[in-house]
Amino acid sequence: MAKPAKSIPAASEGAAKPKSKKLMVIIIAAMGLLIASGAAGWYFTKGSSHTEAVKPHPALAPKFIKLETFTVNLHHGEGEEERVLQTVINLEVHDAELEEKIKLFMPKIYNNTLILLSKKRASELSTAEGKQQLAKEIKAEAEIALGLRTTTVRLLNPATHENNIVSSAGAPAPAEPAPIAAHGEENNAGIVDVLFTSFIIQ
Repeated sequence: MAKPAKSIPAASEGAAKPKSKKLMVIIIAAMGLLIASGAAGWYFTKGSSHTEAVKPHPALAPKFIKLETFTVNLHHGEGEEERVLQTVINLEVHDAELEEKIKLFMPKIYNNTLILLSKKRASELSTAEGKQQLAKEIKAEAEIALGLRTTTVRLLNPATHENNIVSSAGAPAPAEPAPIAAHGEENNAGIVDVLFTSFIIQ
């Protein structure tokens, strides 16, 4: 009686299964590498450009506009020595359009500043605080001349040495306005600061 033939195909299928598993592992590994490389490429291209897009704009370069030299007789009471102030004032701005507007309105700014200085006493301007207050008042008067401000400003009453509130035209203000803010507290859309490059009282 003849022996039954061995099942050769079954053995071949068993040998093919390990090869198929290895092939699948290779395919999965290759796909993983492609995904990882794609993600890395996106990060270094799109990701970096997105980061650059949200970076804040660099600070605008300041522009300094020099006013003419002021030589003013300061206010003095009866029996007080007459004193003269000579000062050079610079306006700091960050807007080129505002710079041109200041040059256009320079006579009005000069006039407002001259009137303001003539109301000051030498004793008021001898301290650092007095000069800082003067700078804030000059800033306000310049912005009024430019049409950027309509609020009233604080000026010193020559008779009482006390701060009274007056309008830009010199008439008493109808109501108590907010005091002029200290440096750094105001909106920089207008004049950023007022700087003295010379300040001599004789």
